[in-house]
Amino acid sequence: MLVNDQGTVESHDQILYAQTSYCYFVNFNIYLLYRSRPKDTTKNYSIQIHVHDKQSLEYRGSWLFPLAYTFLPVHRMALRITVSPNRPVRCSFACNYNGECVKYMNGNNDNLSFYCRCYPGWSDTYGSREAECFVANYDEMNKCLGTSNGGCLNGARCFQDKLICPTTVKCVCAECFYGQYCQFTTQGFGLSLDAILDYQIQSNVPFLHQPLVVKISALL
Repeated sequence: MLVNDQGTVESHDQILYAQTSYCYFVNFNIYLLYRSRPKDTTKNYSIQIHVHDKQSLEYRGSWLFPLAYTFLPVHRMALRITVSPNRPVRCSFACNYNGECVKYMNGNNDNLSFYCRCYPGWSDTYGSREAECFVANYDEMNKCLGTSNGGCLNGARCFQDKLICPTTVKCVCAECFYGQYCQFTTQGFGLSLDAILDYQIQSNVPFLHQPLVVKISALL
């Protein structure tokens, strides 16, 4: 989110990241615009990143990156985020009764390293003003568009990595199904080689040109 020093969100975006699908760092390009152009140079701006688990909606942490040189019309930032398995650090900073104090994951020990995370239905810098909020349908967010369901099979749910201009999709498999497109099943099998062969099978390649181990397994 692009936020000014009054706590107003100038613009925002959302990314769906599936840890099981990426064994390496993935680059995401996000463009955030000011609400008014030219921007108000009397205000300070920062980038806030908030991470939640999509399935459980558990809060995983927040990061704050202030924008220096506010007189510049455009900023470019290259950020690297590592989500810790530990719970975010709480603090004793006063947030009235409508929020909790949380330390930014990249912060130190000064007052700018903490913020008030408001409870549902409340907003403002210190959680003191009731907001007009709506209940978001998280099941509908990031769902794949179109009728092909992103190629996901066997009743799997398809999610795209971004709301705007998606580049990849992720299949969330139903019970007893697995694989990139949930094409494999464990029903009726105590042990299956499908998971091993999945890394050997080359997509968009004819059977005759597949690796030898794939051809042999097809004959067994």
